[in-house]
Amino acid sequence: MIEIWEIMRLIAIASQKGGTGKTTTAMNLGVCLAERNKKTLLIDIDPQANLTTGLGFDMFELKQTIYHVLSNHHENMPIPCLPTRWPLLDLIPSSLDLASVELEMASRVGREWRLKKAIEIIANQYDYIIIDTPPSLGLLTQNAFMAYEKIIIPLQLHVYALKAIPQLQTTINLIREFNPALHISGIVCTMYDTRNNLSRVIEESVREKFGQIVYTTVIPMNIVIAESPAAGKPVLEYAPNSIGAKAYREFAEEVLLNE
Repeated sequence: MIEIWEIMRLIAIASQKGGTGKTTTAMNLGVCLAERNKKTLLIDIDPQANLTTGLGFDMFELKQTIYHVLSNHHENMPIPCLPTRWPLLDLIPSSLDLASVELEMASRVGREWRLKKAIEIIANQYDYIIIDTPPSLGLLTQNAFMAYEKIIIPLQLHVYALKAIPQLQTTINLIREFNPALHISGIVCTMYDTRNNLSRVIEESVREKFGQIVYTTVIPMNIVIAESPAAGKPVLEYAPNSIGAKAYREFAEEVLLNE
């Protein structure tokens, strides 16, 4: 199993504040990597299932989701890796049922490791596995952090989002006692508003505080990025020539270069 983890790129997209572009970043990064001939798996572990619906799936029609993997997992259970419109991109979807999984697993031994055990079964099929985590510190996020080694934080250029980073860092430090490989791989600034100076001031503050782990690419505030999930499409498909799509392509190139 060691060989698999050495070749795998396991990335969690995490933030302890909602509305930072977390799901949008996970989705468009996954599509970009697939377009660059990287076999990629997206995992939606957020009960809101925005990543699932954003890729055009109807969560009410799905027979198996990440909920079934976490609540009933055993070695012979098939992992629901669904093909998407991109030949090299698969999805393990989510559903509203996932909201109850923390209560169902509360008394189970090894509940924090269930996602890692599931990923180990399919890891050698992919170049990258990217997970969209909930904006909370519950059992689902713990499962993600136990399974993964790298965390990319989308940071909305707003003072409240900046204040959430120390809370996330504290959680990472606690979990590193059990998963020493876990670390923040990078911070990507999102929702940059060119119409005011606040975004520029906060970006400068972020780069001064966190240095080289802040990606050069900045994701702008762009209406098509907000519209695309409603259409069940990543912005790369919804508006491929937009400044938002261009920014996510540049971001994906940075992720690949950092590898």
